[in-house]
Amino acid sequence: MINRTLLRTKAVQLLYAFQTSKDTKSIAVVESEIVSSLQKTYELYYQLLKLSVELTRCAEERIEMGRNKFRPTPEERNPNMRFVNNLFIRQLDEKLLEIEKEKKYVSIWRDCPDVLKRIFEELILPLPAYTEYMEKKENEFNEDKNIWKKIYSEIPDFDPFYELIEEKNIYWADDVDMVSSFVIKTIKRTKEENNLFLVDLEDEEDFLFIKKLLIEAIENYDENKSYIEKVIKNWDSERIAFMDMIIMILAISEILNFPTIPVNVTLNEFIDIAKLYSTEKSGAFINGVLDKVVDLLKTERNFIKVEYVR
Repeated sequence: MINRTLLRTKAVQLLYAFQTSKDTKSIAVVESEIVSSLQKTYELYYQLLKLSVELTRCAEERIEMGRNKFRPTPEERNPNMRFVNNLFIRQLDEKLLEIEKEKKYVSIWRDCPDVLKRIFEELILPLPAYTEYMEKKENEFNEDKNIWKKIYSEIPDFDPFYELIEEKNIYWADDVDMVSSFVIKTIKRTKEENNLFLVDLEDEEDFLFIKKLLIEAIENYDENKSYIEKVIKNWDSERIAFMDMIIMILAISEILNFPTIPVNVTLNEFIDIAKLYSTEKSGAFINGVLDKVVDLLKTERNFIKVEYVR
């Protein structure tokens, strides 16, 4: 199951695209865009996992180049093979080959050897955790996992990596931190007994959640907007930043249509999204408006959730 924060973020992106589109989109088109968006997230998950395999191959090629020098150093003649013999990577590589065959995915990293080289030489080699890892004599599965967990905690902030992800798909740049956390989760939960744990990013429940959230927001856009207009005294709704409006419309849609999700959770999630996607003051503004909208809904629609805590 995908983290709901990521699904809400995708709903914001898709509703924004729907409302700003010059073409009239049908619900069928919206559903197709949801599927496409989730598929792109799964592909990013694959690409990030594949990165570790490609970096291992990069390290192996680096060793071979050293061995093939005219006058290799003693270290180059007898290199430390621990990193390239990583037991977790061997298991992962086999599983990714199955995914590639099924999904017809192609690694983006093969066309970017310079980026791989920079990640390995500028990010991995200087890591104290890497130095400590390479001092051990033999490969051990949990230690082989842990070094990659530490590497992936650093990779999203490495500029050449992020720039390449953004170049390949603009929406991947928004997803990369969250999907990197899925990769770390995969590493943590994978067992040595050929039991690779993969996060389920094609869960039917996720699709139904974002589909209902988005379609309800589209179909009831004007009604949800009217609640906002009622609570913003002395403020023209047209002056509200469009992204703020999109975020609040979706929040109201979730509040009204998902009775098992506490209002607090909905508000906090969309306020955090506003901090990333809108203006500096949007979080506080949206919090204040939605708080008043909840009070209005309790009065006008006899709406209440027992989980709501002021």
